Parts: sequence; C-alpha cells; structure tokens
Amino acid sequence: MFAALGQETRLSAFLSLQRAGHVGMASGDIAKELGVPHNTLSAHLAILVNAGLATSERRSRSIIYRAAPGASSSLMDVLLPQSPNS
Repeated sequence: MFAALGQETRLSAFLSLQRAGHVGMASGDIAKELGVPHNTLSAHLAILVNAGLATSERRSRSIIYRAAPGASSSLMDVLLPQSPNS
C-alpha cells in the first residue's frame, strides 16, 4: 500500500477517490482533475487497484474507480497500531 501511495500522482488519485466517496470517478475525470494523460493515469490506477486501495467497475464505455472500502482505515491501522493495553 505504501509503495503504491509513495508516488505523487497515485497519492493524488487516491485522495480524489476518497473525496468522491461511494459515487467514484470516471478515469477520464480523474485524469482531467490531475492534469495527467489518460494512458499514464490508467497505469497508476491499475497499481492502486492491485494494492487494494481502489476498485474499478466498467460502466458502459467508462471505468468508474472508487477508493476501496476500508482502505483508509487499513492504512491508519498500520500507521497507528493499537497498543497491547487497548
């Protein structure tokens, strides 16, 4: 997960998906928002999906991406582990 988010474009895409919530975003809209060529963004989004940080769904001619459910909490669990006394 951290390797996937260690690249600026992927981190920005993930944050955009977090803001979009359950509605998600079409890959073209993410590319436009970030100012990244569509083919470059597709590779970045594939890495986020493979890392378990995003999901994708084909809707007609578009692919809709969403932040994976629980992705943020999984990251927080790693960053802020519970103490043994909790």
